[in-house]
Amino acid sequence: MRQRTPIGKQQAIKLAVEAVRDSGRDPSHYNITAEDAGTEWSISFEGKPPRPPGDELFVYVSKESGKTRLMLGE
Repeated sequence: MRQRTPIGKQQAIKLAVEAVRDSGRDPSHYNITAEDAGTEWSISFEGKPPRPPGDELFVYVSKESGKTRLMLGE
């Protein structure tokens, strides 16, 4: 059985952008940063100024499966 190649940073960002878009938000309104968080990528979307409090999103992307989890900022 062939082992799957882990999801890389650029692919994780693409998947996170899709998740944000699927949630009804426009990814172009956010500054995007990605951090390696062990078994997943942590992609943050911080609203561009001027922005209301809590205008941030976090998308966690599994390196193994590419599955995404969207978390809203508060």
